[in-house]
Amino acid sequence: MKFALTGGIASGKTVVAALLKERGFRILNADRLALEFIASSPAIRERITIEFGAGSFDAAGRLNRSWLAKRVFRDSDNLARYNAIYEPAWLSYLADTLATKEQRHGTIGLDAALIAEWRIAAWFDLVVLVTAPAPVRLARLQSTRHLTPAEAQRRLDAQLDDTARRTSLTVESTELMEINNDREIEDLREPVERVVQSITGAPADL
Repeated sequence: MKFALTGGIASGKTVVAALLKERGFRILNADRLALEFIASSPAIRERITIEFGAGSFDAAGRLNRSWLAKRVFRDSDNLARYNAIYEPAWLSYLADTLATKEQRHGTIGLDAALIAEWRIAAWFDLVVLVTAPAPVRLARLQSTRHLTPAEAQRRLDAQLDDTARRTSLTVESTELMEINNDREIEDLREPVERVVQSITGAPADL
């Protein structure tokens, strides 16, 4: 079985992932996998450098995420150019990785913000959408990532809003569950237990 955790930036999906890991589930982080994938591909690194500049990577060849984000999220054209460089090969790599992990472990999860944008919801038996009001997400971005209000707003604007994401996932998903994360971590435990029940088929341990 494959399941996905998704939601906009600062929605709290990674917190949900951590709670599921506490319950023993294996969950891959798409951001970390993408960094590994880009680091392993000289051709993609070269194209990113040509498009966005030598500062895209540090001296060790690692993606300079904060430097690059200021350029990629500056406008929609830059984001489209960046996505066009790596997305096709990346999605093929991701599909292969998930298939291998599922075969090895039986059940595998993916923590990824862009399930709807990549149009891959149909890959999964269950998609869990984590949502939070835009003002809450903006505040989280400013406090945890030290972004200015304008920078935080650009990050939100670069992704689908919750309504559009929900609509897309509803059409494509085999099963869709939603968790509203506008409160404290302890308030997430009950909805997370419902996700556990859906994955395992066992009664929720509430």
